[in-house]
Amino acid sequence: MGAMANKRKKKNKGRQGAKNRPLNSREERMLRRMQARKQRRNINIIVLLLMFAGLAAYFFWPRVEAPAVSTERLNQQPSRGSSEARVVLTEFGDFGCEACRAWHEAGILDQIMQTYEGRLRLEWVDLPIITRHSPKAAEAGQCALDQGLFWEFQDNVYNQPDANVNLGETALKRYAQEIGLDEQAFALCLDSGQHAETVDVDLRFARQLGLRSTPSFSVNGQLVIGNPDLLVQAIEQALANQ
Repeated sequence: MGAMANKRKKKNKGRQGAKNRPLNSREERMLRRMQARKQRRNINIIVLLLMFAGLAAYFFWPRVEAPAVSTERLNQQPSRGSSEARVVLTEFGDFGCEACRAWHEAGILDQIMQTYEGRLRLEWVDLPIITRHSPKAAEAGQCALDQGLFWEFQDNVYNQPDANVNLGETALKRYAQEIGLDEQAFALCLDSGQHAETVDVDLRFARQLGLRSTPSFSVNGQLVIGNPDLLVQAIEQALANQ
């Protein structure tokens, strides 16, 4: 028994010695490869878990549903001026349009509205074709219209100091907040895509008229593509025909 115990002690001592001795270069390379494989395996497991979590969130997280929009609202246009006016000036515009912004900064339409006050109504139709953010910006304008502040929202967008106006959703929400819109209602409207169809109705209408650029105008349905003088001539003609 004593001999066997001594033998085991020597064997264990040999193992401990093997554990304590420095690793040679080959053993170090093997150890590093094993550790690298283990690390990659752990990373793959984490990635898979994150993917499953993302899929679960996509399929099971409650989604914001877009409220139904009435047919009347789908065809409602932002307008200003006398509701009794028999001449209607329609602007087909885009919040991402630099030319539209230039007209706004020059105050051309404001001057025309002042000149024909009481005899002219201005309407806006979305033609969001200039930038990839234009359709969502058009939706934002419609969401502002729901709260009665479309023109204030338009002013704030076109009055931004940066020549390349930011039309990302975060910026659109900031523009809404700056003019005092109900932030929660606006965000719900924008995030749900509530007015995506409203904007699409405008876009289809403009395309049916053959419009491919902004700003474009019509006066009582007559298209006017050109400078402000042509616009004024068309308004004068429409008033003369009343």
